[in-house]
Amino acid sequence: MRAAILSGISVLYLLVAVPVLEAQGTPLAPEGPPPEPADDAPVGADAADGDADGDVSADDAWDDDEPAHVWFSLGAGASLRLAKNRNFAQDVFAPSYLDAFGAVVLPGLGFWRHGVGLGVSTNLVADGSVLVGVDAFQQAVLTPSYFARIDLGSNFLGTFKAGIPWVIAPSASIGGEVDAGATWLFLAGIGVYAEVGFALFAGGDGSVHPTASGELGLVIDYEVLP
Repeated sequence: MRAAILSGISVLYLLVAVPVLEAQGTPLAPEGPPPEPADDAPVGADAADGDADGDVSADDAWDDDEPAHVWFSLGAGASLRLAKNRNFAQDVFAPSYLDAFGAVVLPGLGFWRHGVGLGVSTNLVADGSVLVGVDAFQQAVLTPSYFARIDLGSNFLGTFKAGIPWVIAPSASIGGEVDAGATWLFLAGIGVYAEVGFALFAGGDGSVHPTASGELGLVIDYEVLP
């Protein structure tokens, strides 16, 4: 008799009490223990980037940069004197010249990449008179420069240089120059370029020699892979 009464009470509890408790939002005891998290499951910020602090290391930031480039060009050009000095028996056209330039373009992002370079040039023909002038290959100029490599897309590059030409032979003088050019890479890392520039040189007796120039040549653009 007692067992029947207890069974009736249990059935009544299930039919009446449990729905009432659920309607009131009272949590019921779970039927089993909660699942344990997997040992290799990421927690917190680790799930997003593998770093609990959310920090990006310097190595990761460096990896996002485009690699460095080594730039080398060899060309020939001609200059136009914007002002003649009769004391030096100058012609309108300055001597044609041979120019070699090397630069290192630093790793970075964006289409404008910064670098530093050094140019070496010499005259291909004589200039001036017998008494006041220079023979072919007698003049030597070193030009440390800021160099910019500009990605124009479709195998085309732009370049910009700003340098300080230093004439070391036959007599020392110094000046300033800026150049802008365009390069077409017809093979991987090999191309042709055209460049125009303006230069201003200090001469003897306080003279100043402004020139405009144009140059054509070959270029090697070597990408330094990590």
